[in-house]
Amino acid sequence: MGRNDKSVFEEIERITMLYTLYVGSYSDGKTEGIRSFSVDSETGKATLLAITPVENPSYLALSPDECFLYAVGESSGENAKVYAFKREERGKLTLIGTRPALGGSPCHVAVAKNGSFLVVSNYHGGNLVLYGLQEDGRFRGNESTTFSLREPEAKVSRMHSAQFSPDGHYVVVANLGLDCLFRFYVLEDVPVNFLDFVFFSVTRLSKGDGPRHTVFHPSGKYIYCVNELSGKISVFEVKNSRTKEELIPVCETDPEEGERSGAAIRISGDGNFLYASFRSPSGRISIFSIDHVTRKLTRLGQIPAGVHPRDFDFSPDGRFLFIADRDSDAVILCEIDKKTGVPRDIGRCLEAPKATSIVFASSIL
Repeated sequence: MGRNDKSVFEEIERITMLYTLYVGSYSDGKTEGIRSFSVDSETGKATLLAITPVENPSYLALSPDECFLYAVGESSGENAKVYAFKREERGKLTLIGTRPALGGSPCHVAVAKNGSFLVVSNYHGGNLVLYGLQEDGRFRGNESTTFSLREPEAKVSRMHSAQFSPDGHYVVVANLGLDCLFRFYVLEDVPVNFLDFVFFSVTRLSKGDGPRHTVFHPSGKYIYCVNELSGKISVFEVKNSRTKEELIPVCETDPEEGERSGAAIRISGDGNFLYASFRSPSGRISIFSIDHVTRKLTRLGQIPAGVHPRDFDFSPDGRFLFIADRDSDAVILCEIDKKTGVPRDIGRCLEAPKATSIVFASSIL
């Protein structure tokens, strides 16, 4: 093998260590929308690849095979939409479908583990919507299924997120307005394009908690919820018995100074550490260790996280933490100490106007 051949192979090896980062935002949809970056796994260095104009793509989700990207347009009326994109080379996105969100201010979208449907959470609409998906990533017909509450609960219902269990058998929904977590099964019959919610249980939190987002422990046996209004993190054990009490309270944190207006919550891939972002009075991320037996939390500390850290996520290898800081028009980059779990700001930011959502694909097409 000659020297030039070796260089080629080294370059190929280096290229395979690049990830794709997608950043959602609040935008007018004319010049801004979803930003795509390539990220070097060794250095965390990111390069802007493309900008896809979309109106208010405030939350993003990838299909399980990472071939398709879905976004909600967090607007009202006819502008409240769900978008389906096909991932293309160099970070480009091709729009392959649009559907109405069927509720005001859609703020979250989640794709089923088998990739055959998605769930939209409408904040001001207070409802959930199901859309079927084809193998090519497009919406399956025009039919949809909506879950809405009856009055008087409907007036204060604020669906904020839907999280699929690790096995994909059910979905946990955080309702900020009603201070509760709903649990649903989804019935699906693909040949006739049938989808329906099966309400299973409700877990009440304290009045005024305002549950926003949830995350499952990798074991699937515990759920952690960040509360927007109280700043608490609530921990629940998942019971498999088919009773009304599916989620059993384990513990909750006492908010410290700066832990208000909770936003996003994540758990490290090894299940050892939990992270939650808070937006008031200033941006912070709190870090906790997770007990291997009880799954209770021990506070490790906080790090500054800009002004308004609405979302964050780990790079696919877990080495870096990318923080969407909406009010500084940037994505902040931190490096994580694998032993302590504590992120360290390495002084690098990506320009991303009104950044609201972070999604990684494990490769560049």
